[in-house]
Amino acid sequence: LDMLLTRITTATTSPAARRAARWASAAAAAPAFWPRLLDSIARAETFQLGQEDVLADDLAVLLRKLAGLRDRVHSKAFAVLDLKGAFILAYRSAIMLRNFATLNYLATRKLLACYVVWHRASPGEMKSLKEQFLERTVFRQSKKPDRLIQRIVEAYAQKFEGGSKENAISVLQTKMTDVTLDHADSFRLGVKTCLSLVFAYAIISDLFCGEFAEEHWSSLMAKPAYETYRGLGLLLLVPFFWSLDLHLWGKGRVNYVYVFEFNPRKRLTDVQMYELALNGMLIFLINLYLFLMQEDYALLRWMHKITFPTALWVYFISSLILPLACPSRYVSSKWQDNRVMLRSLGEVLIAPFGRTRFLDTIVADVLTSTVKILIDFWHVFRWYVLHTYMFVLNLEEKPSFGVGGLWRTVSSDAVMVPLLSALPLFFRFLQSLREYVLTNEKKRHLLNALKYALAHTIVIAGTFHPTFSKSVGEWSWGRVIWLVSTVTSTLYTFIWDCKMDWGLWDPQHGWLRRQTLYGNNKWIYYFVMGSNLILRFSWTVTLTPFALFTERELYQHTVVPIITVLELYRRFQWCALRVEWEHVKHSAKGFQSTPMYFDNERERQERARNLGAQPSLLIEAGFMVIGLVVVGIVAAAF
Repeated sequence: LDMLLTRITTATTSPAARRAARWASAAAAAPAFWPRLLDSIARAETFQLGQEDVLADDLAVLLRKLAGLRDRVHSKAFAVLDLKGAFILAYRSAIMLRNFATLNYLATRKLLACYVVWHRASPGEMKSLKEQFLERTVFRQSKKPDRLIQRIVEAYAQKFEGGSKENAISVLQTKMTDVTLDHADSFRLGVKTCLSLVFAYAIISDLFCGEFAEEHWSSLMAKPAYETYRGLGLLLLVPFFWSLDLHLWGKGRVNYVYVFEFNPRKRLTDVQMYELALNGMLIFLINLYLFLMQEDYALLRWMHKITFPTALWVYFISSLILPLACPSRYVSSKWQDNRVMLRSLGEVLIAPFGRTRFLDTIVADVLTSTVKILIDFWHVFRWYVLHTYMFVLNLEEKPSFGVGGLWRTVSSDAVMVPLLSALPLFFRFLQSLREYVLTNEKKRHLLNALKYALAHTIVIAGTFHPTFSKSVGEWSWGRVIWLVSTVTSTLYTFIWDCKMDWGLWDPQHGWLRRQTLYGNNKWIYYFVMGSNLILRFSWTVTLTPFALFTERELYQHTVVPIITVLELYRRFQWCALRVEWEHVKHSAKGFQSTPMYFDNERERQERARNLGAQPSLLIEAGFMVIGLVVVGIVAAAF
């Protein structure tokens, strides 16, 4: 850098000199930037070189111990166990050292890029900085961590794994993201899981085998109870599937913390996410059970039926709002992941003006799989607004004119259902256009935008599809267009999933890819591809004419929930492979591997302090009881 600045100050009046002068003025305008940058880089390079020497010395000692390992039976078991643990720690240290170099290189590159943008420099000047300075740092030039990793793997494989490097790497990486549970944690999770299963069994048996099953079904089908319980019940499956994804990524050593840019000291583990989802599901099931059994308990008969779904809404909405508004560490700390997701959802809703990080695109894709849930939520919102209007004006019947009549017309299913079906696709379409403008991968993002544009044709044709079914026995042009758009869009999306989102279909590796992180069970990838194709087509059943079924209720109350559950499952397995492929792609962009996050005892304790106390089901149930009483009193008073 000093040589570059010297060349800048001695330049003549040529175009290169003018660019050099601009660099000189930029350096003069920010005198503190370069000294601080150089000082930080020098300290980081000194630390890395020192750690490389320490690790090389430790490895030399380990190799000497390995070479001197005796074959005596009574001492070999203990010696081998100690050496294996030492090799795991050495491998871990080497990986962390390589991660240190990788992250410092990325940070320096981003700092220089921001500096160039700030001073409106040309791409050529950024290239000069990269060639003259960035590529010559120790972070980029040093290959010693890679050689140390290779020596550790080779030595371990030769001594303990019969020469198999794959098995050696699998053993050496076993302790990367392990989560340990004590007996109290296991007992608490077991009790909550059993309680959830008991309440679920009680509800199902009451609805299908109970003495008052018909009465309970009729009360459940009334608005807004059915849309509330169906929508929230389906939404609660999302955190369960997310916890399964977290578990798979941890077992497959997929660094989702790095890919999603999570804070590693405040993230929720798979077990913590499962417990939060379990708490929400248990509250949901208790509320639904009390709703169905209201007439059987004298204590609950004085409450209005609307009390229970309303209290459930108050509970879940407060669970989303309190982490953003309440400074209490107990209330907000356990929802750190929730706050990150809410911010990312906000970026999606303001597309194409919001950010398009990897997490934002994943949230937008998941949003496209929750269309039926959004429609249920809209029906509930519409019901509450309309009946609040009728209560304020003391109306006995639904208004057909004025503000109330206008609301009924604007919020009708003919308007809002197609709109809610198209909006998530439209947000993702706008994100693709933004990436097309801002990135160099023009073709990829343009074809991705075309995928969502084709999906819009299904919504547009499906909006008019019920009218096509009136001509029974004949296929009109509308029905043909609907069928062609459905098949074309589904096949295009399936091909995109396999080839672009998952990086599969390489004929040289069994139509998979060279590097797979979910073990040696290749059948998993084939199963995901096959089920993805079937489930991609299954959601189109929701746009099928109602005339194909005996009753409209059969479609609404049976087909839609089943298809939504299958779609959420399909999205869960899509996310598992999508994040894995992003991890693999990062490892191929000039680095040997994606930086791997390790859980150690110090950071586990720090994360426990940041997350606060364990989620208390008793406290949450207490809030639910208070909410039920308050809402019930208000409903009884009016």
